[in-house]
Amino acid sequence: MDVSTHIAKTLTLWMSQNPGLDTLKKVSARSGVGFGTVQRAKNGDGNTTVKNLALIAKAFGRPVEDLIGIVDGEIPASYLAAADSTKMTTQEPQAAPYLTERLKELIELTKTMSDEGQAILLGRAQEIALRYPQEKSTFTLTIDPGSIERQVANRLEKQRKRQELLDDLAHKVSTNSTE
Repeated sequence: MDVSTHIAKTLTLWMSQNPGLDTLKKVSARSGVGFGTVQRAKNGDGNTTVKNLALIAKAFGRPVEDLIGIVDGEIPASYLAAADSTKMTTQEPQAAPYLTERLKELIELTKTMSDEGQAILLGRAQEIALRYPQEKSTFTLTIDPGSIERQVANRLEKQRKRQELLDDLAHKVSTNSTE
């Protein structure tokens, strides 16, 4: 079995055993690794950086060696035989474009929490997600046209008063300078 196949099987197993990380989207969000990268790792498509594999493993609370299949620091001979240097990469992972600043902040916060705290947070997040699904996250803003007219009129009146004050001030300055 090659490395990619082992990673795919291990990741599939971990996801099936962990309800909080049972979808690619959840693994991606928790690990900070792009959805497509997690998907390729799970499908055994390879070419995943060690850094990304480590982040994925960390999301499950496991060392990267467990995901890759290194036992007692030894790389299995079958991996070495199947290794293809053209598949290796040193490319830095790109930040997931869907990670908003709020999500990044939440991820950073969870890194400071105990497993129990993370489990409680995840449970509450799941409750909130059910209550506020993404489809309903957009809202309709109803604007009273009269309200807008009043706001515009108020702003115009304030601008007119400011201009009057500036004109008065300019007149006073010019009168004082001519005296």
